[in-house]
Amino acid sequence: MLKISKSNNIFKIKLIIIHISIFALLTLGIFVFKNLTIAIRATDFNAGRIIDDEIFYNKNSMNTQQIQNFLDNQIGSCDTWGTQPANEWGRKDITRAEYSRKNWGINPPYVCLNNYHENPDTKETSYEKGGGYFDGGISAAQIIHDAAQKYDINPQVLLVLLKKESSGPLTNDKWPLKNQYRFAMGYACPDSGPGNTAACENSKAGFYKQVNLAAWQLKYYKDHKNDYRYKIGWNQIQYSPDPACGTKHVNIENIATLSLYIYTPYTPNNEALANYPGTSNCGAYGNRNFFMFFNEWFGSTINNSSMHPGIKKRYEEIGGHNSVIGKENSITFHSNNSIFQRFENGFIIGSEQTGYWENYGKIRNRFAQLGYEQGKMGLPMSGYFNTINNGTGQKYQNGFILGNEKNGYWESTGLIRKKFAQLGYEQGKMGLPTTQEFITIRGGWFQKYQNGFIIGNPTAGYHESSGKIRERWDKIGNEHGILGFPTTDIFKYFNYEKQDFEKGTIIGNNLTGYWDIRGDVFKFYNSLSISDKEKIGSPIEPEYFKNGQWIQKFSNGYISGAGNKYTFKIN
Repeated sequence: MLKISKSNNIFKIKLIIIHISIFALLTLGIFVFKNLTIAIRATDFNAGRIIDDEIFYNKNSMNTQQIQNFLDNQIGSCDTWGTQPANEWGRKDITRAEYSRKNWGINPPYVCLNNYHENPDTKETSYEKGGGYFDGGISAAQIIHDAAQKYDINPQVLLVLLKKESSGPLTNDKWPLKNQYRFAMGYACPDSGPGNTAACENSKAGFYKQVNLAAWQLKYYKDHKNDYRYKIGWNQIQYSPDPACGTKHVNIENIATLSLYIYTPYTPNNEALANYPGTSNCGAYGNRNFFMFFNEWFGSTINNSSMHPGIKKRYEEIGGHNSVIGKENSITFHSNNSIFQRFENGFIIGSEQTGYWENYGKIRNRFAQLGYEQGKMGLPMSGYFNTINNGTGQKYQNGFILGNEKNGYWESTGLIRKKFAQLGYEQGKMGLPTTQEFITIRGGWFQKYQNGFIIGNPTAGYHESSGKIRERWDKIGNEHGILGFPTTDIFKYFNYEKQDFEKGTIIGNNLTGYWDIRGDVFKFYNSLSISDKEKIGSPIEPEYFKNGQWIQKFSNGYISGAGNKYTFKIN
């Protein structure tokens, strides 16, 4: 048991009681619990799915009396007056009270968690009232229950945090000192402080504050999940606070697991998992211990319910155990508005509205990179289908993911997708996408395909860009150059190909070449009748300036002039 020392008549937590940021206290392996009856092994820890959302956010898992009964069972008889020998300090010859008085100048009572009460308004606790209940005091069980209800957090999660974060820990300490309650949840205690101590904020001290702030923080992470460096999907997560220990590529599957990593930005290495409850080189233990403590006390962190009927139906349709996704892991759980289940080689995911569909392989990898169903794609709405060039695709609520082994698998969404559809999808002139969607200047987007690009912005619209016209446009600066974005697709124009842009056009064929018409020459060219445009033909070289005039030669003549005075001549 870890206690406190006296310094300048102010009781302070010893340096050995290092409060680390919430969820990180056991990162340094301070506490080692023995003789645990564990139905699950630490090596069963799934870094991407530590606990299911429906369990983590189940605020009704325990009522106040159930929490109280749990604490009573964990602690048993409390040594309120320190009459038992100080065996944990190697002193069988003196009592705990004598040891405490001699070493820290602290006298009983010692209030155990199951007897602890606090008035959040007056800040009075059982310690000032001689131990246990007092008028106006709220029990620890009630504090935990109320915080769980207020912030939609499973009270079991808060109890596990309390075991993981508190010195003692409070969940089974039979003679805790008052200061052990001050930062019971490790809230507002950074990973390190001056002299390797935790620089805890005194304004956040107190059991009531700690429990409520911890619950609030968990809800905040859920509500602001996109504001942090870790996201749903693939992340590089360190093995320990020391960057030299390396990272693990972790596919974070749900919000609860994401929240745990925001709290404690480390994942246990293989040695830490194999050595539970002990330590390891370059090991971090916070998330490991959360997983094990929860399983020890309350059962699995994973919803092991039977297969959902919609998932079962689709699983059987694609071949069951003999399908590409293999055998089920008997795990079905809810995430926001969807239900999914893990299989050996992938998932089946969906809802009553979208149906239930398999998701695996490289399409699954891209889906994960885009944030799964919570990202830009939404839920799948079809099985896998074959495309040209040995490709594969899948439809989603907000688009498609498709591709092949050579070009990769990429999303197709929004206005780019709309133009892609107008051009015949992958069966049309563009072929399969070969890159993701990229942002460009002036609020535009573009995506590369096997046979060109689709590019645009809301003002100019979205259009194809390919072939010889694309080559010429690139030479003169593409959307960054003088012509700007395309405003039409490529179309037949007499015996030529033509594409219009914001500030000009490109026209040509294999005989004349492909050339741009721009500036005042373009304005004059546009003013000509269709008959005159046909007569003059296509440009055969860029415009040039000579003798005070702009001149551009065409296949059957030329345009020349300056200012507002331009003419054309047919050869």
